[in-house]
Amino acid sequence: MSFLDEVALGVGIIGVVVVGWGVLVGAFLFLRGEINGLARRNIQDVPLETIRFYVGRHLLLGLEFLIAADIMRTIAQPTLEQVTVLAVIVGIRTVLSFFLTRDIERIGK
Repeated sequence: MSFLDEVALGVGIIGVVVVGWGVLVGAFLFLRGEINGLARRNIQDVPLETIRFYVGRHLLLGLEFLIAADIMRTIAQPTLEQVTVLAVIVGIRTVLSFFLTRDIERIGK
């Protein structure tokens, strides 16, 4: 494993941690609101739009880290197959990022 592969692995792990953290916190906030609603407590719930905004921001940032990791791996071993796979992955993630960004901007307004 080359140095660039190790750096790409680290960047990929950071991306997974960022996405995972956003999903965990979003799930916690959602479940807390649901439990409070079932118990009919007068605790201020976090609005669903705020939770979506929070999770979406983390997904976007995590996707950026994962794209960077894929680019680094392709630079380390540039075969035609790797470049093709990278192009498909970046294309899919770019479309996801576009729609996530649009939703986040709509929610944030």
